[in-house]
Amino acid sequence: MERSVPPFPFDFSTEPVTLLVVGSAPCLMADLDVAKGLRPSHLIMAINYTACWIPADFVFSIHTENMPIFADGQAKFNSEFTTHADIRRRYRGTADYLWRDTCYGATSSIAGASVGPKMGFQEVILCGAPMDSVGYYKPNTGTRKPDGSKSKIVRSHIDSMTRFASKTKGLVFSMSGLTRKNFGYPPEVPIYGN
Repeated sequence: MERSVPPFPFDFSTEPVTLLVVGSAPCLMADLDVAKGLRPSHLIMAINYTACWIPADFVFSIHTENMPIFADGQAKFNSEFTTHADIRRRYRGTADYLWRDTCYGATSSIAGASVGPKMGFQEVILCGAPMDSVGYYKPNTGTRKPDGSKSKIVRSHIDSMTRFASKTKGLVFSMSGLTRKNFGYPPEVPIYGN
């Protein structure tokens, strides 16, 4: 299937749209279903391997060496999506768009959420990105030391996420976990532009 790259930037001035940033935690489908119900007017950004599991409008990763895998996975669902990455990463040629000043140092989901406002979105909701000790976050990043305490990388991720959350109150929200505690749950009615 031939993939086309839609024009950018997007103009949401006439009808605001929410960006749903979808990570790969076990709660991703439950979070996504509820978020879609809260915000019928939405577009989806799949993070990393999530692009191989759900249809999306955008694919984002800070792991650009794997972007061809993520793009091929998404191409099974549709041919009209764009790939996005942080400009500081190697293999920059694998993404359609490169972004400066992403929230680097947390997770790909948090970095993806930081790109949303740069793309023109006035609201971003994290789904499947709780950053707690369940699912992908524990085994894939070695989040716990043998004594049960948080590893240095996890403390660093959480610190970066917490700093980003403090800068984006009222713009970025989360459906679950530690990120929900830091960003807050989406309000019943969107507060676009407020």
